[in-house]
Order: sequence, then structure tokens, then C-alpha cells
Amino acid sequence: MAFSAATVMARAARILLDEDSVRCGAQELRDWLNEGLRAIAAIKPNAKAENVILDLDAGGKQELPSKYTVLSRIIRNVGATPTNTPGKLVQTLNGHAQIDAIIPTWHQLPQSSIVSYVWQDLMALREFWVVPANDGTGRIEATVGLIPTLVPLPSTYPDEITSYTSDVDLPDVYQPIILDLILFRAFAKDEGSPDAAARSEKHLALANAGMSALSGGQNAVSLASAYA
Repeated sequence: MAFSAATVMARAARILLDEDSVRCGAQELRDWLNEGLRAIAAIKPNAKAENVILDLDAGGKQELPSKYTVLSRIIRNVGATPTNTPGKLVQTLNGHAQIDAIIPTWHQLPQSSIVSYVWQDLMALREFWVVPANDGTGRIEATVGLIPTLVPLPSTYPDEITSYTSDVDLPDVYQPIILDLILFRAFAKDEGSPDAAARSEKHLALANAGMSALSGGQNAVSLASAYA
């Protein structure tokens, strides 16, 4: 379910006891919201994901278009020519060692429009290898991560929270995390309050816990690193 930027910004303003946006203006809250989107995408590149059709280049090594952050899964071949086999599933392997064990001479196979195997180096999330090497006409259906669209500045009344009617470009489960990231920034700014630093760190910890829960406990990188 979608949620608007105004919804999460207004919640932050209420928690900050600043519903009139005196200490933290609407534009500042929006900037922190967008920073949160960037931080989430940096730590969890598939936070926003969708199925797309990818046109393959000639050769074994492939690279995602720049608008995609990560290749999460390859599903199947998609027929591009009458000689293709539409719908043939692709087997995903855990690195080149596995394909070396299955087909030691995989790099010598003739090029084809059909992908049988794919493997990826986890240190290069936007790159992957297809076996056999593609002839440049292949197309595959894949699940990829995308960079969330940032919340735009409204054309009228940008200093009013209610003007930020654009939906936040992430699933609703990320709403509490984004809220905590806004509050993390807001309390870090409030140097006049004696407990502001502690509250800032508390909200960052809550955001990290939320990210870890959504990642099945596998998210070991702190969101704070995305602000460095």
C-alpha cells in the first residue's frame, strides 16, 4: 500500500512537537526523507524491485542498465526470434566454481540466444555471467532492484507539509524506517535539548532494527554508513 510523503512528514512533526514546522521546516523534512530513501537503497539495493525484460549483449559478461541497482533473480528466457524457446527457465548458480564443476569448458561453448545458466559475483551486484555466452539477441525476464524516485518539491506552498502529496516510492513496510531516519536527523540537529543526542541515536537504532527485520537478520551494515 502506498503512503504519501505528507503522511510520514506530519508524523515526524507531531513526534517533534513541531506541527507548525518552526524548528524543522517542511522542505528540511522532505530533504531528510529523501536522504532516507538513498540510505535504504544503498544498504538494501532491492528495497524497490520489479520484474523487467533485459536485452542481452553479445558475450558471457553482462551488466545491468544504470537505472537498476542489483540483479536479484533471473526467471526465464523470453523469445526474441522464432528460433528461440520462450519460457525456458534459467538455472542460477553460486559463483563460477559451480559452473566450472558442471561444465568445465563452459567458456568454449558456442554463443546462443538462450541462457541455460547464470552466475554472479556478489561483489559486483550489477554484473552477471550467462552460459552459454549470448549471441546478442537473447532476452530474459529478471527481478531487479531500482533506485527509488525522490520526493519532488511541490510547485505550490513548499513550506507546508500538506503540499507534499507525492507517494513515497517504497513499499509501506518501509514507512516506520523512513520515519525513524527523519527523526534521527531532526534530533541530531536539536543541539539545545539535553536528550536530543540520545533520542537521535535511538531512532537510528530503530531504523537499523527495522532494516534487519526486513532482511531476515542478514543486514549487517548500519544505515549510518550510508550517510558518510
